[in-house]
Amino acid sequence: MIDPSMLAGGRTIGLSLVELLTNPERLQQAKDEFEQRTGGGIGGSKWVAALLPKDFKPPVDLRW
Repeated sequence: MIDPSMLAGGRTIGLSLVELLTNPERLQQAKDEFEQRTGGGIGGSKWVAALLPKDFKPPVDLRW
């Protein structure tokens, strides 16, 4: 289940990137939506910062 999902996700992201690079109007729409949703971009009035602190160390040594 994981491998097909990762491949489908990769294809989706890749094709989205191609769409944005080949269609300037669509790219501008995406930029405008980002600005509107975040209230001006990173640090804007609607920006939601990461919930974890910058120095957070993930517990990668746990056994499955």
